[in-house]
Amino acid sequence: MNYSKIYQNLIDSRMNRSIDDSQVYEKHHIVPRSLGGNNTHSNLIRLTPREHFIAHWLLWRIHQNQQMAFAFYALCKFSSTGKNISSRTYEEAKLARRPYIKQNNTKKRGTTLTTETRNKIQKSLLGREITWNDKISAALKDRPKTPSHKKAIADSLTGITWSISRNKNISIKNSGANNGRAKKVQLIDPIESMHLATFDTMKYALAYLNSNRVNKVSKTTFYRKIVNAIPVDGFIWKFA
Repeated sequence: MNYSKIYQNLIDSRMNRSIDDSQVYEKHHIVPRSLGGNNTHSNLIRLTPREHFIAHWLLWRIHQNQQMAFAFYALCKFSSTGKNISSRTYEEAKLARRPYIKQNNTKKRGTTLTTETRNKIQKSLLGREITWNDKISAALKDRPKTPSHKKAIADSLTGITWSISRNKNISIKNSGANNGRAKKVQLIDPIESMHLATFDTMKYALAYLNSNRVNKVSKTTFYRKIVNAIPVDGFIWKFA
C-alpha cells in the first residue's frame, strides 16, 4: 500500500477547507520537525484529533524510524483520540516504539547492556511496588533513640525561638507559587515538541506516571527529573 500517497491526499484535501468553529483542531507539521520541517505557515495545517492521529500513523508506516515511532505511540497513549483506538493499533504503536527504547537503554560510556544484565534488572524489579522512601520510613518507624541521639537533637534546638511570626513566614515562603511541587506540570513529547497534557500539581502528575508502573517513581526523584529536564519513559515533564 502506498502510504506516502495516502498521507499526501489527506494533507491536500484538508489544506484549503473551511474551518468549523464547533470542531476541535490540532496543529500538525506536514513535514515533522524531526525530519527537517519548520514552523512556517506553509508547513502547518489544522487537523481534527482523528485526522491528526491518522496522519502520524501514516508517517510511522512511511518512515519506520525512531522519531515517528515515538510520535505515533504518544498519540495512542496520551491524546483524546487515542482513548478509543483498537487493541491492534495500540499494539502496533507499542511494538514500533519498543526497539528504539532498547537501543537507548545504554550505559553512559556507550556500551549496550547485556541480555544477562537486563534480565537481572528485570527480575530485581518484578512485583516491587514500594519505594525506597517507604522502606526507609518503615525501618525507622518506632525505632528507639539512643541517649546520644536525643542529646544531639536537644542541642540542635537550643536557643531557637518558635514564634508565631516565624512559623507564618515559613508557611508563606513555601506555599502557593513559591512551592515548586504545587505548580502545574506539563507533559511534553520531546521528539515532536508536542504538549500532551497538563496536571494541576506535581502530586497528580506523579500519580498518573505511576499508575501503570511496577517500579514506582518517588516524589524526590520525580521533582529532580522535572527540574533538570531528565526524560521519564521517553517524555519530558516540566513545571508550567
